[in-house]
Amino acid sequence: MVIIHGGIGREERLKVQESFKHDPEVQVLLATDAAGEGINLQRAHLMVNYDLPWNPNRLEQRFGRIHRIGQTEVCHLWNLVAEETREGDVYRKLLEKLEQARQALGGQVFDVLGKLAFESNGRVSRCANC
Repeated sequence: MVIIHGGIGREERLKVQESFKHDPEVQVLLATDAAGEGINLQRAHLMVNYDLPWNPNRLEQRFGRIHRIGQTEVCHLWNLVAEETREGDVYRKLLEKLEQARQALGGQVFDVLGKLAFESNGRVSRCANC
């Protein structure tokens, strides 16, 4: 596993990216929003969001790091959300914003929130492209 976060300098960040892209031993990249822009991660095809940004464009941008030209796998995105939490509030707001965009654009909106699945432990998860 390798990690990218805001405290990593440019040179180290490039080393981490190269390690994830080319080292077969590195299977997981754990990243904060510091990996949200300017990184091509076509090697990955699975993404799990444990925090949701307020802006649905930022969520789509995150997924865009792996769902790019040159990707050879079907990409899957899971957004983990628990009810009655701040994340649950963010999730509801994202649903509202996506619906507004869908209405304004005649339904031509990529659904970054996916299908809703309620788990037995009370958590809610959604999978885009599932």
